[in-house]
Amino acid sequence: MLVLFEQLSAGGLTLTPVSRVAYRAAAALVDDFEQGLRGADALHIAVAQELGVQRFATLDHKQGVNAQRLGLTLEFG
Repeated sequence: MLVLFEQLSAGGLTLTPVSRVAYRAAAALVDDFEQGLRGADALHIAVAQELGVQRFATLDHKQGVNAQRLGLTLEFG
């Protein structure tokens, strides 16, 4: 797994710290029970929004639906 991570990060992957704002936004998404998001999925969406990401890639249908609902363009899902 470490080798795979190193290969991905060498190819242009940018690591960014997760802000308190993103954690709060993720918590609000999780608290919206109708959406059915869990912690990690909500955090990925919140960070994408905070970073101004336009396209969001996921294989998780529920996460993809919520990402689109929040204005992100789904790359594949």
